[in-house]
Amino acid sequence: MTSRELFFVLLKKDFRVELRARDALFTAFFFSIVAIVVFTFAIFEPQTAARLVNGLVWVATTFAATFLFSRSFAREVEAGTLDLLLMSAAPRPLVFLSKWVVNFTFSICVALFVAGLASFLFTVPLTTRFDLWLAVLALGLFGFTALGTLLSAMVASARLRDGMLPIALYPLSVPALLAAVKGSQALTLPGTPDFDAWIMVLLIYDGVFGAAALWLFGMVVEE
Repeated sequence: MTSRELFFVLLKKDFRVELRARDALFTAFFFSIVAIVVFTFAIFEPQTAARLVNGLVWVATTFAATFLFSRSFAREVEAGTLDLLLMSAAPRPLVFLSKWVVNFTFSICVALFVAGLASFLFTVPLTTRFDLWLAVLALGLFGFTALGTLLSAMVASARLRDGMLPIALYPLSVPALLAAVKGSQALTLPGTPDFDAWIMVLLIYDGVFGAAALWLFGMVVEE
C-alpha cells in the first residue's frame, strides 16, 4: 500500500469516527449558536455590529473548534487504539496529517455556519468579497488547527486535558487570530488598510506552525 493510499485509509477512518460519535461536533455547533445569539442581544446598533461582527465570528469559531481538538486523540486513547495506530505501518506524519485535515474541515464548516448565522442575526453583510474573506478564513484556521491538533496529542492522556488544551492553545494562536480578524475587517470596513500585511502574517504563521506541528508530532507521541 502506497503512502497516498494509506493516508486516505486513515482519513476515511477519522472522518467516519468523528461523524459516528458526533459529540464534539454537536457541542461545537451548539456553543456557536449560543455565543452568536448572546452577542446579538448585547449589540443593538447596526454600525457597531458592522465593526464587530467579524471579530465575534472568530471568537465563536475559535472556542467551538477547541471542542473538536479536545476529542481528536482523546477518543483514540479512551478506546485504546492510539498505541495500535502508532505501531502500525502508518508513518507518524500521515497519522497527524489525517487528524489535521479532519479538524480543519470541520472547523471550516463551523466557521461558515457561524458566519451565516451572525450575518443573518446582525443583519449586516460580512464582506462584499466573499472569495477573499474565505481565503482569510482558510489561512486563519490552517495554522490554528495544526497547532490545536498537535496540542491535543500532547494532552490526550492527561486527566485535565479539557482545561490544559485551551491554556496552551490560545496564547500561541494570538498572532493568527489577530491577523485573521484584522484581515476580515479590512474586507468589511471601507478604508481599512494593511490587508496584504495581515495576509503575510497568516502565511508566515501557517508555514512555521504547520511545519513545526508536522515535525514535532512524532516526538510528542513518543512521550
